[in-house]
Amino acid sequence: MVMGRPTKYRIKFCDRIVEIMKDGASKIEVCADLDISFETLTQWTDEGSSYYKKDFSEAIKKGQLLSQAWWESQGRTNLKETKFNYTGWFMNVKNRFGKSPVPWSDKQQLDVNAKHSHTNETSEEISNKIKAIVDKLNANSTKNTK
Repeated sequence: MVMGRPTKYRIKFCDRIVEIMKDGASKIEVCADLDISFETLTQWTDEGSSYYKKDFSEAIKKGQLLSQAWWESQGRTNLKETKFNYTGWFMNVKNRFGKSPVPWSDKQQLDVNAKHSHTNETSEEISNKIKAIVDKLNANSTKNTK
């Protein structure tokens, strides 16, 4: 019988995750602190994985909330400080928490492939038709100028 190597997982990791993430740490920092790979962290937090660790996953979720709260607090409490790098802070928060339950983003995502109710065609199909008409008009105007 072939056996894999023993897991590095320890229940005490959960407390450590919350401890370091409450000070703004990222999942990468957690990996470095626990001496695990990001792949391992992903497997331990993926409910579909045979390596899933519910308590670990819950600690990561709580940690992400605490980390985001720390970063938001930094922005809120330091806005009046002249040496505070607001642009750096904003870019960090926007990129780190763009997909959080309460996302930070300066852009909106639009679905440009939605079906139009009156034609049942996608935006791409309509764009192709418009391009064909414009090409035809351009071809005709070239003929008329000769």
